[in-house]
Amino acid sequence: RVEALTVYLLFVFVPFFCKIKMPMVVDILYQYLTSIIGIATLILIAKVVTPNKYINYVGQNTLIYFALHGKVYSIIQTLLKKFAGGFYAVVLNSMVVSSVFCLGLSLALSVILIIPAYIINRWFPFIVGRSK
Repeated sequence: RVEALTVYLLFVFVPFFCKIKMPMVVDILYQYLTSIIGIATLILIAKVVTPNKYINYVGQNTLIYFALHGKVYSIIQTLLKKFAGGFYAVVLNSMVVSSVFCLGLSLALSVILIIPAYIINRWFPFIVGRSK
């Protein structure tokens, strides 16, 4: 599992840092291979992680999360640009820092979206096709 993650990270970051230019055909195959390795890595990680209440809740409310994550992300992005523009520009200019920031932001968004998911499930279940 760690090996698959290591291979995936090498596939993603080595060409970026080494500034490797690939012919178009090789680049297309590389993109497909990176996607396949990423999916395999995600599946292997999912098999290792033990289910808990948080993961189960997010999984049960995937539709709500999918519908609302873009809205919440745009609000957070607007706030970052307005109040921490310099920091946000530095984060976006570095691929490594941007990747770490993305993971943290994804976790924060999933925690923030617990509130609207609870409200929708409690008072408006018909929005997602559920009955009370």
